[in-house]
Amino acid sequence: QIVETPGAAIPLPAEDVKRRWGELLAQHPELFQVTANQIATWHMTEAQKCSELQRWSAAVEHWNQVELRRALTPEELEERRQAQEQTSAALSSH
Repeated sequence: QIVETPGAAIPLPAEDVKRRWGELLAQHPELFQVTANQIATWHMTEAQKCSELQRWSAAVEHWNQVELRRALTPEELEERRQAQEQTSAALSSH
């Protein structure tokens, strides 16, 4: 936004936003990089949420994504195993 007077902001034209975004990305590429550990942490959090919501197959997939980026702890392996069992049970009941 452009602020002409205090409290009066107007949106930037799309081309200005695009240009400024490109400049920011070029000047600070490190701010836009995501590490494998950050991705694993996100998937771990999602796996836990999915388990709480009993979305078992989604939980399994998130645990698998964590494992692609780092080794699962014994507790995480157990959580994935339980989610796999719940997925199998749900599939066999239909």
